[in-house]
Parts: sequence; structure tokens; C-alpha cells
Amino acid sequence: MKILYFGVFDGRGWRSEYPMAAALTQQGHQIYRSNFRSPLPWRIAWDWRRYGSRCDLVFVQNGIPFSDRNLVLLQAKPLVFLASEFALTSARHILDGPRRPDLVLAHSEQTFRYCQAQGILARRVHLAYNPSQYRHLELPFLYDVCFIGGMTPRRREFVEHLRAQGYQVYFEKTGNATKINRVYNQSRIVLHIHAGEESYVPTRLFEVMSTQGCLLIEDMGHNFDAALGQDFFESFSTKSELVDQVARLLADSDLRIQRVQRANALAPVHSWPARMREYAESFALVL
Repeated sequence: MKILYFGVFDGRGWRSEYPMAAALTQQGHQIYRSNFRSPLPWRIAWDWRRYGSRCDLVFVQNGIPFSDRNLVLLQAKPLVFLASEFALTSARHILDGPRRPDLVLAHSEQTFRYCQAQGILARRVHLAYNPSQYRHLELPFLYDVCFIGGMTPRRREFVEHLRAQGYQVYFEKTGNATKINRVYNQSRIVLHIHAGEESYVPTRLFEVMSTQGCLLIEDMGHNFDAALGQDFFESFSTKSELVDQVARLLADSDLRIQRVQRANALAPVHSWPARMREYAESFALVL
């Protein structure tokens, strides 16, 4: 399969586009990469003229910003859109645009349901983790709880509430994957709090699976997919539940070990190489 892949190819190797493109290439597909966030305003049109006649389909990931006029250019080939952001609002400009996708791979349940209501062919899919960056390391624990990610006001409320109960929370912004992987493995509990009120399945769920950290994640609501597996993390819904769960997990090392072992066993099927085989099967629906 020959794929013209519009993503954010800006040289930052931690972005999911890089392991996704590499996995597709390793599986025998020809990938023509285009950075749609290039500062060159003609980048998308140029790459379409260069590769459009050669490709079997066009694959657009995320699409912020990807203007309506560029969608119109892509009429001649099947268009697959990966709605990789959890918020439906971030995908509406593509879903409601003048050239609708032939297939949507929806990360969130709300986007999947919207596509169904609009008569757009859609499949519910998930993100994954890069096995060359995230893996189990036998390291001594340095932190009881770590939180990785941007500290939004909502997240700060939860973290400060936990700290007020006497718990130390190590904080690190997202960035260097090697460093983050070490922190995951040095933490008894890896905490995820949703950035806003809308629930979603975070990338953190997959990154932590292959490490020795036990994931404690805010309830994912209707977005959680039972097909991902069971009993490999713990969850909470309120600030008081967060405190109770941290106390429980720190006191019960056997439970933490059980969750980690289960997560480690499930991890290989949630790596990017495994996930891209699923994506490629979906691509075939529009060829």
C-alpha cells in the first residue's frame, strides 16, 4: 500500500507520527511523509502534486490546523482521517468540511458516535506506545507517586489535594522519553488526571504498561474500551477517591505487583507495530 501521510513531522521524535510511519514501513507499505505544520504555506499542495498520483490513499493525522481548501485538493484518492485528539471539537473542521473523509479512525467514543450520526464510515481505534522508548527497567523506587504532563488548573487541584493529605507527588513535564521512562520505572504509582472535564483514553495508559509503575488513572467513562484488557490499572473519580486509592496501593504491594504484571503481559499488543497492523486493516476498507 502506498500512503501519503500528512502528520506533524517536525523532527521531534517523541511524536507518535514517527513510530507509526516506521511501523507501516516495516510492514511493507510505502510512506510519503508530509509535515502539514510546516512554516511553508504551500507544503501540503506541493506534496499532493508530488505524491498524489503515486499513492493509494491519503492519511491525515490530527489535522490541527488543516484547512478546508487543502481538503478539497484531496478529492482524487480515498481519505482516511485519524481523529487522535480526544475532544470532538478538534475534529469538526475535518468531519464537517467540504470534502468529508472516506474513513475516520476515532480515538474517542464521542467522535466515533458523531461520525455514525453523520453517516461517516468510522472505526474506534486507540493510540499506543513506542517500545523503543518505553520498557520495563529494574530500578529502585524513588517516588511514591509521579505525575507526568502539563499542569492544567484542574490537574493542579487534584495534585494539591493529594499533597495536602501528606503525599509527595513528583512532577515532570512531558519531554525526553528516556527520562520519562526512568521516572515511570522509579515510581510505585504513575498518576493520570484528565486535563479537562471531558474523559478520554490517554497515551499515558499505553506508555506505562510496559514499565514497573502501577497506573492510577482518572475514570475514563464511556471512552474506556473493554477490548484493551482488564485488571492492569486502578482508577478514581473524585479527589477523595484519589487519596483512598493512593493509600490502598502504597499499603498493598502485592496488588501493585499484580496490576504491573498484568499490564506488562498486555503491553506487546498495544505497541505501535501491533497497532499499525490494525490501522492498515482499516485502510483496506476504502481501497
